[in-house]
Amino acid sequence: MLDAAVAHYPAEFTFHHARAGLLLDQGRAEEAVEAARDATRFAYGDNALRAADRLAQALLTSGKPDAARAVVDQALQQAARPDPSARVRTGRYLAALEATRARIDAPPPAPELPLSP
Repeated sequence: MLDAAVAHYPAEFTFHHARAGLLLDQGRAEEAVEAARDATRFAYGDNALRAADRLAQALLTSGKPDAARAVVDQALQQAARPDPSARVRTGRYLAALEATRARIDAPPPAPELPLSP
């Protein structure tokens, strides 16, 4: 269904963004990167923050942490930050990007050790 929506509305951010998320959920990270790149190309306003976050997540999942970091850093640098008292969604999108940045920079998890018998 999302493929049909993308085909019918190729310049609409929403469907590319949703498709990238679905592909990530399905473990198809490389395809998600391409869909997320399309979402960033058509995003505007604070949806550009959501698109950047989705792209960074796809890149990270694809094993490209440096590229993911660059996407997040650029989006955070270019973002207009609303007044903290403003009740707008932009703050949530910025917080999500910052959480993704922290995830990129987090040390890898320690390997699980087998339990001795």
